[in-house]
Amino acid sequence: MQVANLKSLSTSTSGQLRFIQGLRGLAVVLVVAFHMGLPVPGGFIGVDVFFVISGYVITLALIRRMRDANRISIASFYLGRFRRLAPALAVMVVFTTLASAALFSPLAGAETTGQTGLAAVLGLANVVIARVSGGYFDPAAEANPLLHTWSLSVEEQFYVIFPILLLLAYSLTRLFKFPQSSFKKISLTLIGLLTAVSFWITVDPPTWLSNVSNWYLQPVLTGFFSPLSRAWEFLVGAILALSLGYWQNRIWLRNNAIGFIGLAGVIGGAFIITKDVVWPGFLTLLPVIGTCLVIISGTFGGRVSTLLSHEFAVWTGDRSYSIYLWHWPFIVFAVALFGGGVWVCLGAVAVSMLPSILSYKYIENTLRDNSTRKRLKYLLSIVLVLTGIGTSAYLILSSATAKERTGFSNTDDFFAEMQNSYFPCTTGALDINLQSYKGIARCFQSKSSGPFDLILFGDSHAEQLFTGLSELNPTLNVVYLLDTPPYLDGGLSPQLQFALNNSAAAAPVVYTARWVGLSTNEPAIAEVLDNTRATISALIQTERPVIVVGENPSFSFRAEDCAAPGNMASARCTEDLNPLNELFLLDLKTHFSDNQKVSFVAVNDTFCTNGECEMNPSSALLYRDDNHLNLHGSKVIAQLIGNSVSISP
Repeated sequence: MQVANLKSLSTSTSGQLRFIQGLRGLAVVLVVAFHMGLPVPGGFIGVDVFFVISGYVITLALIRRMRDANRISIASFYLGRFRRLAPALAVMVVFTTLASAALFSPLAGAETTGQTGLAAVLGLANVVIARVSGGYFDPAAEANPLLHTWSLSVEEQFYVIFPILLLLAYSLTRLFKFPQSSFKKISLTLIGLLTAVSFWITVDPPTWLSNVSNWYLQPVLTGFFSPLSRAWEFLVGAILALSLGYWQNRIWLRNNAIGFIGLAGVIGGAFIITKDVVWPGFLTLLPVIGTCLVIISGTFGGRVSTLLSHEFAVWTGDRSYSIYLWHWPFIVFAVALFGGGVWVCLGAVAVSMLPSILSYKYIENTLRDNSTRKRLKYLLSIVLVLTGIGTSAYLILSSATAKERTGFSNTDDFFAEMQNSYFPCTTGALDINLQSYKGIARCFQSKSSGPFDLILFGDSHAEQLFTGLSELNPTLNVVYLLDTPPYLDGGLSPQLQFALNNSAAAAPVVYTARWVGLSTNEPAIAEVLDNTRATISALIQTERPVIVVGENPSFSFRAEDCAAPGNMASARCTEDLNPLNELFLLDLKTHFSDNQKVSFVAVNDTFCTNGECEMNPSSALLYRDDNHLNLHGSKVIAQLIGNSVSISP
């Protein structure tokens, strides 16, 4: 499409580019300082500075292309952005996914890296990060070596939409036969309206948008990772570029104070803003307006432009994209291997400068140069992106294989299995005061109806045995009753009484709990023992067989860490047994030694040898977290129970 007389909208000099690069350098320094843990609590606002700069520079670039080529070429713009951003990103993703495969557990960290890497290359990292890592400041997010790619995806999403806005403005100019000078006014009107809508969504998200039920999109419709909440920052930069002719003719804007006020807003904001404020929000205006003032002042030259055009600032700004790409993975890997601390992070950033410089020289500069071998460079860019997709997909598949091989399942998997394979508890007293997990009522039975043949009672350590006992006894209707604390105080609970009334006359009751976890000191130990004895006595009074299952060992590390490769600093699978674990069961056995209705099943020998316990005896991971068994572990202990006592009514 033809575009005429756009010269007045595009003005650029090498001096302007230098101070803009210096501003980029400042932004990346703020981000890196924040990630290192330096006393710059709001350093993350450097990303907001990047967004405004991107909106400004991209708008000028599009207008310049429209002026020089006398047409709008969206395809050419997309290809240029692809070659500028994608290859360097893909190389970083390849390195990070391979390093994660070597350092992180295939059941947690490596899988998250693979999912984020694939999304980053496809421009959807913000969507996936919101799903798999939670909020930007959450511990899970901070352990994701590709967390920082969220902003690159938001930027790429802006690049997809924004040229279409300019094309729409041009089409409206042509459709209604307005003079070509109206193009700027129509563009400013459209972008201004969208800026207002985006800012409104940011500071006061409409209820209907916040309540969207789409499981995958809901986290990015509003909030930190949302392109809708971030669009206004880019668009403010675009408005600045489109109104270039207006503010360049305002003499009062040539005052150096304008630039220093803006610079103070950006730098000061990095020190007074913290992660505890709502972000983005009203306070985001501080770095956004500050950046605009710096750009306006810098365009006139003056002291701020001179300051930001310093050689080091420009050198840093030129490499800001590569520095941003590489610093965060190195920080995450260093923390995983050597622990946290400013000095560890400082060393990681120093090491990351090598790939940053190499990436800038041999990938960014080489592939965006249009002077030679253009097709070959496009081909190489595509190959690099496909490699990034391939390594990310490999990591995801490896994680899936590791889950299948180890039998690993987390709590979400456990309850998904419950919902998919079993039935909610029969209506009646079982429905009273039910606990829930993410909206799932924690009471299931293995058959849809009929009397109960086996009753599980206790806390989550009883709950964990349900799947194993149900699978190994397919003819029985197994039910579990969750109670925390796992005691019968003053008689049978209504839920347990209902289950007994609706069970076979000789249906056994299996009782277990995390007793050691409740015993934080000597008085607590005595209290737990007294309550547990009273509970067992109450169960004996039901005239049913009572099976007391010993508590499985607890650990001070995650199940995922046990499945990590041996060169992972935090990889652990063994720990000494807590002496209380055996003492509790021994006390109970002694206390009820004369009662023939009570049977005891010790489980420690399954996990422990000579006082040292393993999460993965015989190389099979049996845990889903630090104290709960996974689906495979449930089956192992259920088999042990079946081999030790009769559980058929």
